[in-house]
Amino acid sequence: MKGLAFQVASFDLTKFSEGELWARMNQLARFYATLPTDFRLLAHSRPYPLDEPLERIKAMMAAAQDPRAREQIAAYRRFLEQIIHAAYLKDADYYLVLFADDKKSPQAQAVSLAAGLRLPVQPVARFPSLIRSAYRDAATHIQPLHPGLPHYAFLYSYDLRGQLSFGTVTAFLQLACPLSIAIDVKTIHPDKAVRTLQLAYNKLKADLLGRGGNEAPDPEKDQAYLDVQEALRAVQHERHGLHQVVLAVAVEGRNRDELERHVEVVTSAAARNQVYLRPAWLHQFEAMSLFTARPTPETVAREARNLLSPGVALLSPFGYEVPKNTEGPFVAINRATGSPLWLDKFSLPAFNEVVLGRTGSGKTFMAGLRAYRERMFGVQTVFVDPQGNFRKVTEAVGGRYNFLRLGSGTALNILDVVHDNQAAQVSHVVVLLESLLGRALSIAEKAVVDRALLDLYHERQVRIDRFCPEEMPRLEDLSKALKDEAPSLVQDLERFVRGSLKDVFNAHTTLSLDLDPVSYTHLTLPT
Repeated sequence: MKGLAFQVASFDLTKFSEGELWARMNQLARFYATLPTDFRLLAHSRPYPLDEPLERIKAMMAAAQDPRAREQIAAYRRFLEQIIHAAYLKDADYYLVLFADDKKSPQAQAVSLAAGLRLPVQPVARFPSLIRSAYRDAATHIQPLHPGLPHYAFLYSYDLRGQLSFGTVTAFLQLACPLSIAIDVKTIHPDKAVRTLQLAYNKLKADLLGRGGNEAPDPEKDQAYLDVQEALRAVQHERHGLHQVVLAVAVEGRNRDELERHVEVVTSAAARNQVYLRPAWLHQFEAMSLFTARPTPETVAREARNLLSPGVALLSPFGYEVPKNTEGPFVAINRATGSPLWLDKFSLPAFNEVVLGRTGSGKTFMAGLRAYRERMFGVQTVFVDPQGNFRKVTEAVGGRYNFLRLGSGTALNILDVVHDNQAAQVSHVVVLLESLLGRALSIAEKAVVDRALLDLYHERQVRIDRFCPEEMPRLEDLSKALKDEAPSLVQDLERFVRGSLKDVFNAHTTLSLDLDPVSYTHLTLPT
């Protein structure tokens, strides 16, 4: 009986704590225990097609007018090609096949599966095929009749030992070669499961009781006895299901030599996770049926091993999520998946960002590198930097560098008009005055400052549609206007009007505020 196929979405394991992962495992285990049919879980993992981002970078190079910008983009493209090859960006699709004669519609079954898996599920009209041409069966692989097509080798488990985890299947999907994984699951009826476990328990107990005094202990048999006890308790009292499971891997290579290397990589990774694979010797096409919606052939089914529902849950491949979006600049490599991460943060609903880390951990370097790459995508960056860390990256992209320091001939007029609303402009100046003085203005002082500023802006006929520093009133003008009504405030401003800081704050602004795409200000303010 041909199965009914559904495509399943994925979730990112790396975003869950250990407690959340075990809760997820228990939820999946309960679902698999109640699934009244045999089923198959599949994952197809292959290199992500990167033609689109590389073509976008070519277009950026063609549009760049500045030769230096074109060279920077070309270097960025070469870097991406290297990092992509090293990190092996993967694209993964997931499917579930149900082997049941169910009268419900595929869409209704998809809704039921989505509720149990807690993931989006959609029925597929056509199940994806690994091969799309004629192939010839060899002893340990299948090879194409036409050159240029990939070779495949099919392997399946003959033993599953050790402690399963969510990382068991992920260890395969992370490998730097295209492959597919099938978890074939036959569910044993609860009544039959109890009888099967009870018979195994009785046999192992009899063997242990019949052991002679001079007979050496058998650790494997002792552990099997304990495992059967635990499994019987789980099936009888915790409503876990008992399943017969085969894990199969389809390995791909561009030629025979590459296929053999990939097979060696896969079998080694499997052994490290105590999953032992054997090649489908002389029955490659039969093993390939595990990657279709057809039933499991007997040559493979007899190698199945018993697992409880939590074991099947831990073998679920849906937790390996690889971002498929390559919009925006390259940011980093995801250590959990081994894949690069692109981020267009301004396309996100919330794009605010805070960078935290210990001294020397690379925060400043990362911020400068991000700004350098985002410049190629037209993102404006403004640095206000007391330590001068970002001068080089600003100069590298042809940005504007502003150096503000006492005694350097740089002036900043805090009365410059920056708002087209009178109340907002007055509030802006009041905040800057309080910052200079290091104290809050009283309500009376704010009132006279408010009136004096409005009069000054009116007298100078300041225009808000263009910024002209020479037309702006200075701090000296404000001090004269406040002389009779706020003498104490005038006295506090004396340091900035006629004292040592007059060249900085009682002069027309010389600092460029036009904010080029990358603008850097080395800022040192008085204390």
